[in-house]
Amino acid sequence: ETLTKVLQWVNSFPASDANIFPDYIFPSLSRFPSDSEHLVRATYAENIGLLAEASRRFLDLAQRMKQTSEGDRQDATTTATTTTTTTAAYRGSYDADLVRLQNLVEHVVLELLSGA
Repeated sequence: ETLTKVLQWVNSFPASDANIFPDYIFPSLSRFPSDSEHLVRATYAENIGLLAEASRRFLDLAQRMKQTSEGDRQDATTTATTTTTTTAAYRGSYDADLVRLQNLVEHVVLELLSGA
C-alpha cells in the first residue's frame, strides 16, 4: 500500500529507470498473490489497479522523455522521412512496452483470482 502511494508522487525519474515496473517492481511483488496471509493478498488485490495506472504513467513519461531527447538532437536539416521513421520506432517500442505491462498485470490478476 505504501509503495502505491509513493509511486503516485513520482513526477520525474532518470531515463535509466524507465523499465522499473517490469524489471523490478512487479517481479519484487510476485510472491504476494500466493502469500499465506489473506491480508497480504487482499491488500495487493486492492492496489493492483493503482500499480497498473502508475506503470502506465511511468511508461508515458519515459516515452515523452525519449521524444524530447530525440527532438533536442534533431537539427534543421532533418527530413520529414527521418522524423516519421523515428516517430514510428518510438510508437512500436511504446506499444511493445505497453503490451509487456498489460501481460504482467494480467498475470497478477489471474493469480489473485485463482488463489494460486
